[in-house]
Amino acid sequence: MTLHPPSATARIQQDPPPVSESPKGFLDRIDWALNRITAVSVLAVMVIIVCDVCGRYIFSRPVPWVYDFVSLYFMNMTLYLVASDTLRAGGHITLDLKVRLLPRPLWTGLQALAWLAVMATLALAGWKISGAAVQAFLAGDVHPGFYAWPIWIEKGIVALGFLLLVSRIGTRLARFFLSGFDPRWLHSDAPGTATARTV
Repeated sequence: MTLHPPSATARIQQDPPPVSESPKGFLDRIDWALNRITAVSVLAVMVIIVCDVCGRYIFSRPVPWVYDFVSLYFMNMTLYLVASDTLRAGGHITLDLKVRLLPRPLWTGLQALAWLAVMATLALAGWKISGAAVQAFLAGDVHPGFYAWPIWIEKGIVALGFLLLVSRIGTRLARFFLSGFDPRWLHSDAPGTATARTV
């Protein structure tokens, strides 16, 4: 069983990554911006919820749109818009079970096939959700209730998160094949800086 803790260089960057012509550099800059937007959104949610609680129990005047706003939009932002950067930093939960009897090339091939399957599944889901978002936008669909919350926004957030995650996985797979099937590219965007601990 191999655990891959994020290295110091793989943590969320404090400064924007340098401009790069490579797809990875472009993805890193998008993820950097979305991380900041999501962080500000989380702080905004905390302030809004505090205001709602104070209004509800102190002044008997709750903020009626808080639950819908947070559950429809902010939750999707915190879950999906940071998925690509979480994969880049190795912050997701991973569990590698290595079958010692398998030859290393075969094990590497199986891992590559697994990543291809994951990318294809996420790409299909993202395509379906993107189509639903476009249809909801053209039809002007909204959630039923006192406030007319547009459906296309929440679907668009999910679709964007899937698109970035698929692009991140696709970039790793491309580098894996171009490097002559170096298995390190399947687990890190920068194998030279990644560290691993075997337990």
